[in-house]
Amino acid sequence: VFGTTFRYNALGFFITIFTLVTFGMFQAQKQHKIKTTVQYGALWLLFGAVLVLTVSRTSWLGLYVGIITILAIRRRLSTVLLIVVPVLITIVLASIVEIRDIKYAMEVEPSPVTRYVATFTSAYYRVLREHGRLFSILEIGPTILRKEPLLGFGPGTIGSLVTGGGTHAVGFLPQYSREEDLGIDNPSVQFLHDTGWIAILAQIGLLGLAALWWIFLRLVKVAWCCYRRVEDSFGRGLALGLLGCLTAVVLGNFFIFPLALRSVSLYIWLFGALVTSCCKPTLPRCGHELTMSRDASNKSGD
Repeated sequence: VFGTTFRYNALGFFITIFTLVTFGMFQAQKQHKIKTTVQYGALWLLFGAVLVLTVSRTSWLGLYVGIITILAIRRRLSTVLLIVVPVLITIVLASIVEIRDIKYAMEVEPSPVTRYVATFTSAYYRVLREHGRLFSILEIGPTILRKEPLLGFGPGTIGSLVTGGGTHAVGFLPQYSREEDLGIDNPSVQFLHDTGWIAILAQIGLLGLAALWWIFLRLVKVAWCCYRRVEDSFGRGLALGLLGCLTAVVLGNFFIFPLALRSVSLYIWLFGALVTSCCKPTLPRCGHELTMSRDASNKSGD
């Protein structure tokens, strides 16, 4: 695991990405033959088993939200099955499983059920608030906006492995670290990389963050256009899967830093390029139709 994807959560999110892509391709098929359904089912069973063993809650959540996104686009969303049932299962597990030591559930390798249930305990919330991801969002985020709001402190200076962020080592270029400039006397600053969007804000500021979000929105537009206009089931399925992946990445970047993981970001941009290539002939038509629809809505408003 560590030789190929660096960490368990990296492996988990890697599996999440490919599960969502294959699920999108399966949903885009006009007819589901028994042989094809069995093949996809066997693949998902393998993916699911490995995903559970990674004990990565962010990967589980990303997969869940991505599947909901794909089914909502396909208009096959069942509120009872996809929302109510998981909530009921969580309540039952929380009432059965007893978490005696929150450190055990966080630092040791517990069972997947124990790690999942620990997420909903008050002790875990307290850890997040004092020196976890909530601390990064509520304390470090506002500090960055006060000191370097537009351009941040510079690429790699905070929340990066280059300067030692996220490790107990000094990093490759410790002289460029600017963690001390935050003025926050809390060792949790070193693990800012666990909250991806705040780490990006620290390094490239609001302007860089806005540029990245613009790229994501363009990918969403291209994928939506490809899904609506391309007749080939492969292109439509790839676009549908990409939409689910983008939802998972945007959400997951609040809890880990998937955009900084080579095993995740490489395939996100690769799938984006493939979808753009499949959709290229239809892009002018899509842009024209979007413009026409906006003009029509403006006229109706007038």
